[in-house]
Amino acid sequence: MVVGDNYIENSLVRVVFDGSLRIYDKEANRWAVEDGYLMACEDMPSKWDGWDIEAYYRRVCRRLEPMGFSIVERGPLRGCIEVNYGFRESSIRQRICVGAFSRRVDVESEVDWKERLTLLKAVYKLGVFGHNASFEIPYGVINRPTRPSNTWEVAKFEVPACVG
Repeated sequence: MVVGDNYIENSLVRVVFDGSLRIYDKEANRWAVEDGYLMACEDMPSKWDGWDIEAYYRRVCRRLEPMGFSIVERGPLRGCIEVNYGFRESSIRQRICVGAFSRRVDVESEVDWKERLTLLKAVYKLGVFGHNASFEIPYGVINRPTRPSNTWEVAKFEVPACVG
């Protein structure tokens, strides 16, 4: 495990935080995540706020800039970067951790959200492209196209994925 001022790496991956999250896959020799960040989006649905997310919300978003970050774990088996964000009256703390022998990168977010009619979104621009994406959901797996080709597929922009 190697830990620098703004990166953590093992023999499989290198995780860099320089205002945004980037993950380099050493075996594939490419960026698996080219840009990872948080966004706050206006949530003004036609019927139910906090539930009925409309497709247009993507146009009314603001990228959150980190207030600061630091390396919080430098052990031989795990390294972690902690990033702090602020948005209006809310605060977000993210921990980005890598194990010594794993290609898995854990991103844990602790959110004190005090906003109304605003949703928080994590965005990851991938350096890997495929025709479909698979997501684990309770009691199964769901597949969605990465490039929708009809109105039915366009309407499925949300993914009910399990988190932690």
